[in-house]
Amino acid sequence: MSAKDFALAKAKETGQPYELTSARTESSDTWALPTGKWSVNRHGTTVRILRAGVWLPTDATLQFAPDGRVTPKASAVSVTFSG
Repeated sequence: MSAKDFALAKAKETGQPYELTSARTESSDTWALPTGKWSVNRHGTTVRILRAGVWLPTDATLQFAPDGRVTPKASAVSVTFSG
């Protein structure tokens, strides 16, 4: 059974939308609906990043890196500031 078929079956079984996580991107998510249709939510900006195979919500909170630089916790843009 493909991931798409599984998501559709799960949505029908539970009566709730079921996310097709293999279609997830930094700015969109795809949901199988109990009706057998699909819904794609597109965000106007990056809402998550893929880091080491794991999706993390974006977080612009600044933190100190081990080398003393200042970096955002989880950002789609690579930026650093001197400590």
